[in-house]
Amino acid sequence: VSTFTPSPCPSVSCWYTLTSSDARWGTMFAVDPVLSLPSPTPCVACRSDLTLVLKDNFNTGGTPVPFDVLVKDNTGRTAPVVSVMLTVPAVNDLPTAAGGGDVSVVFSSSPITISNFITSIAPGPSTAVDELSETVSTNCTVTSPALFSTQPDLSKNGDTADLVFQIASTVTFPARTTATCVLKDSMGSQRSMQFTIAITAGPPQWNPSSFTLTGYEDNSVTPTPVAGLPFVFPNFVMNLDDNGNGVANFDSGACPLSPCWYTITTTNDAFFSVPPSLSSPTCSSAKCSADLTFNTAANNYGKVNMSVVVRNTAGFTAETKLIEVTVLSVNDVPTAVLTKTPNQNVMWNDTTIKVANFFLTNITAGPNEPGQVATVSCSNSNSVMFSVQPKLSITGMYADLSYALAGSMQAATTTVSCVLSD
Repeated sequence: VSTFTPSPCPSVSCWYTLTSSDARWGTMFAVDPVLSLPSPTPCVACRSDLTLVLKDNFNTGGTPVPFDVLVKDNTGRTAPVVSVMLTVPAVNDLPTAAGGGDVSVVFSSSPITISNFITSIAPGPSTAVDELSETVSTNCTVTSPALFSTQPDLSKNGDTADLVFQIASTVTFPARTTATCVLKDSMGSQRSMQFTIAITAGPPQWNPSSFTLTGYEDNSVTPTPVAGLPFVFPNFVMNLDDNGNGVANFDSGACPLSPCWYTITTTNDAFFSVPPSLSSPTCSSAKCSADLTFNTAANNYGKVNMSVVVRNTAGFTAETKLIEVTVLSVNDVPTAVLTKTPNQNVMWNDTTIKVANFFLTNITAGPNEPGQVATVSCSNSNSVMFSVQPKLSITGMYADLSYALAGSMQAATTTVSCVLSD
């Protein structure tokens, strides 16, 4: 036994060789196979351990890998070759995936989808080619299911999955739950992914009944102007939802408060005689509504934009909405000023033409209607009194009254009616 004192391998005179005719032998190991130094020393009935470090996910399938072991002593003498059959059975690897992680969301009454929450889903490692035919299913549970009207789940699409859920309207904020999603392959192996879902109350949501408002000049929602009456759009803001904070945060009385629950700015404040305002919210169940009111300045028409923001008493602000207001023009009645004493007294036998200059002044076709022309027509209740019937003659912005008596009636009266038209 003194001639069997092998030196450590690898070396030129290594005391053993491991060989195989199988092509897999050269590719199946992560580290070359080794025999440990024989023990005990001095070497009598020595033992040596064989260490094989296989590459991940390697298996021999149904065909073992053969290899030969040859050992020799210091004089070069060899022991008989030992042939070994190596069998590496396959195991079902755990499914693999990337992503996940804790989730923080703001309350929404609509379903929530977190796209591509989990990616690279596979039934096993990419090198486990024997598992490519397997499929992966998912299942999720939470520690507080009452937080959700639709329980969290993974919606799988190929090798990715979206996290989907809907928060219950009864949630008290802030809220937190632990979710566990299990990925299970068709051979029964499963991997658990655990994460938290934190839910906070969000900004209020609202739904204006229209982003475009149309009315008519002189404060009317109909073509017939009613001077002084305001524009009123009932329930302009509808379905106002405080996003989980409760309608009490809106139902807080009329403005001005400090701060008011809304802010309205316009692109032309001079367009209004009474600025736009929202009524105090009227709330029922989980929704509120409010009326929009404003007055336009007299004889104004055209377009103006309003930016409307609503907020709750908790300080959360909803998305700013841009409202376009269109005020259409109406045909105003002509205007004039009667500057003379309207009643005329003349001697019955004075048949000369009488003229009352500037009988009407400041004649217009209507406020802010420069493109129109005013005309006038007159009639009377006793035309036989006149040789020249009474009339108004317009020149520019004034009109003269003219007439001549027939001289045939010693005592008579008549009523003259004149109509100013545009």
